[in-house]
Amino acid sequence: MIRVSLRISKAVKAARLLLCLAAAGACLAQDTGPAALVITYRCAPGQRVALRQYMLGSGLRQFRRWKEAGIVADYRVLFSRYVDTDGWDMMSLLTFSTYSGLEKWRAVESATPAGLSTDALALTFAVNSFPALLMRRNASDAAPVQPVYLVIPYTISVPTAEYSQYVDEYVRPQLDALLETGGLANYGLYLQRYGGARPWDSLLVLEYTDEEALGDREKMMAKVRERLSGDPVWRARGESTQNILLEKQAVVADELVLSR
Repeated sequence: MIRVSLRISKAVKAARLLLCLAAAGACLAQDTGPAALVITYRCAPGQRVALRQYMLGSGLRQFRRWKEAGIVADYRVLFSRYVDTDGWDMMSLLTFSTYSGLEKWRAVESATPAGLSTDALALTFAVNSFPALLMRRNASDAAPVQPVYLVIPYTISVPTAEYSQYVDEYVRPQLDALLETGGLANYGLYLQRYGGARPWDSLLVLEYTDEEALGDREKMMAKVRERLSGDPVWRARGESTQNILLEKQAVVADELVLSR
């Protein structure tokens, strides 16, 4: 009987170990997400029109060719709505199927730095590239006709594992609830891979369905938070927000798309 018990005990321990390993693997896969590259471009106010026109033509066509060639899995180009000395004018959000996909982008950088031609680069005075992980994302079923974007950078004051837990217990429930209301169409949360001395650690990209939805953002957030306040875990996480991250300057932007 003792030998049988020992065998059962060992089997239970082995099963528990496998479950722990599986859970750890799932958590790792969830927290690493697809590789991404966030590129911001700044230009003088007088060059904004020229940069925008370039991207709406040959610039976006070139990004589309890179996607068709499998160099990038997907891309999105945003243009800030307002002139702001302290903010970016254009942002490219690139995702890659695997980390090795970034190697393909290195060849692009050699010929067209930051994905721009020499003439287009001459329109800018500052370009910053941020290798990142698209750690969380979700979208509604219907794509909005005239979306508007709100891009919010954050600095983080806790380890990545703690921040990931905070996101899953406090941030994601709110964002997913906003998707259900219909005002928010899509969200992506980027975590910078090399954050030392950079202007942000995580970047939240929110795609609202239209102008009215963006205008109602605070009202919708208040309703969602009131609904979630009954969850003690969510409420406790919210109380610790100021010890976890600091919100920085947000940018309202529109997506640049090729005309058919």
